[in-house]
Amino acid sequence: MESDHIFYELFRQRPHWLRQLTGVPIPENSKGSSQTLKHLEIRFDLVFEPADLQEPWYLFEFQLYHDHSIFNRIELARCLLWRESNSREDCRRKSFQPREVETAVLFGSRSELPSTHERYPSIRKLFIDELLVELRKKEPDSPLLAAMSPLHDELSDLESK
Repeated sequence: MESDHIFYELFRQRPHWLRQLTGVPIPENSKGSSQTLKHLEIRFDLVFEPADLQEPWYLFEFQLYHDHSIFNRIELARCLLWRESNSREDCRRKSFQPREVETAVLFGSRSELPSTHERYPSIRKLFIDELLVELRKKEPDSPLLAAMSPLHDELSDLESK
């Protein structure tokens, strides 16, 4: 017998019991319900699936403007991709080793980083402008620098080149 329905009925009708049990400060006037998201479409900027099943997926998002929803969207995408790559049947086996999903957001610069970033320590936060400065020091002749020049060179410099 599935236990979810029993917990649902018990704590939906008596949320103060759940507050008492867990210590989670559920507001007094909250209404409990069960919800289903019928249709959800999430687009990923770039995903790598290694051939080795022991290796994690890698999900990258490129963010060149300020958006407070970026980390929630990435976390949702990570969870959906994790679910897609680990079947329900496999997850119920104790010996199963789930395939993980690593995430990274490449911001144009630190100015696009939302103030909520500390709440998401598992998401890598990288800054294209800083990465390009480091690349220029290490490999000044890298063709990647030329390909990325619109992101770091002044428009007048690009026009003259």
